[in-house]
Amino acid sequence: MAVTAAELFATLGTGINLGNTLDTAQHSRDTSVITRRLTALREKGFRHVRIPVTWQPMGCSTNRVNSPSFVAMVEGAVAAAIELGFTVILNAHHEAWLTAYDASPAMNAAFADLWRKISLHFKSVPQDKLLFELLNEPQGTMCPCTPAAQQLTRTLNATGYNAVRAVSPTRIILIQPNNLGDAWAARATYRTPSLLPGQGKDKYLAVSVHSYGPPQFALPSGSNAYFLNMADPEAAVCKHVKTLIAELLKLRLALGSTPVHLGEFGIGRENFADRDAPIVHLYYRTIAKAARDACIPPTVWDDGTGNDFEITNFDRDATFVNFTFDLAGEVLGTATTPQSAARASGIPTLK
Repeated sequence: MAVTAAELFATLGTGINLGNTLDTAQHSRDTSVITRRLTALREKGFRHVRIPVTWQPMGCSTNRVNSPSFVAMVEGAVAAAIELGFTVILNAHHEAWLTAYDASPAMNAAFADLWRKISLHFKSVPQDKLLFELLNEPQGTMCPCTPAAQQLTRTLNATGYNAVRAVSPTRIILIQPNNLGDAWAARATYRTPSLLPGQGKDKYLAVSVHSYGPPQFALPSGSNAYFLNMADPEAAVCKHVKTLIAELLKLRLALGSTPVHLGEFGIGRENFADRDAPIVHLYYRTIAKAARDACIPPTVWDDGTGNDFEITNFDRDATFVNFTFDLAGEVLGTATTPQSAARASGIPTLK
């Protein structure tokens, strides 16, 4: 029997994003290289992997779902992950052509065609091993916090949902809310179950959100000082996380217990060493544990070697895979070693 989204989320565990790989080409797309990366992630303790895929990059006139060579690379990554024991979330990511989405018949037909073909390509993959996320961070015309933009997001999600359901009645589908999938926009986009695809009756549907907040702390231009300048930095981090999780629980309740997924979170820094500060470790550890405790599977964002949100560091062929500052251990709840850079900086270690 098919597993419902709620049942799967109860056992999904902690995940990580395979960023800047099939969405951009910064990292190798060779299946053997991806397999080595995935092997290291599985051995570290991650249970699921989100694989961002850009099907139609900016400036590309055709969708790569029609390219056998590109689809083969995606299939290779998905198959490797499942073979290693991961549950996979596959999405549409950085789809620049959809930033001008207007709900026109032509654009709806193109989006439906994309998800119909993805569904057909992966129809034989077990339902509990592969999930579909229709669109990462709805933006452009779907970004403003207005009723019109929210309706566009609902229409696009319904279009992709119907395309998947025509092929796979029980494939678990994740949808994101308005305004870049913002956790705080979700209840505005989906106020009641009736606004969901399937009108709240589909047990194989979930909502996925992202949280990079507070932006003055979490984004690359942010600073550790945002919390460190407060009277009790640890309490301030915990308060922020508690407020976030409370909002996601309100969302789940408002949508008739529709499961919620935390698809991206993390701390970026322009000064890379600042990510080894205790306050950053505390944030990763606290948000991941709080999400798990609420049965909201957390999937940390990793954009790989040399990037602002790096969790893993590897060479081009992944002959080695290291875990930067062991932030992965914080997310997984397994970190035990004090941060060397934090000690050197003189910042007191938070308990």
